[in-house]
Amino acid sequence: MSARPRPGWWVPALVVMVLIWFFSSQPQTPGPRLVHPWDWAVHFLSYAALGLCVARATGRPAAALVLCAWFGALDEIRQAFVRPREAGSTDWLCPISVG
Repeated sequence: MSARPRPGWWVPALVVMVLIWFFSSQPQTPGPRLVHPWDWAVHFLSYAALGLCVARATGRPAAALVLCAWFGALDEIRQAFVRPREAGSTDWLCPISVG
């Protein structure tokens, strides 16, 4: 079932996307080093916030899931070029496996 789209939610969605992109572009994420599983918890919360914003903006939760998954995959591919970061499918899939 689709809800009514709320275009104003694209603003916070884009802010969350920029923040995710910015922090994953850094060789070291600012702040204390997060040990596993806390690093995955931060991934989960970041993408949950993005998913909520995109779902509200589009009015379609399934479309939001697909868009956020593609954004996460693109971010992981880009992260492969940021030294000393690593990219991988487990990092991409972790928001699903944390819940």
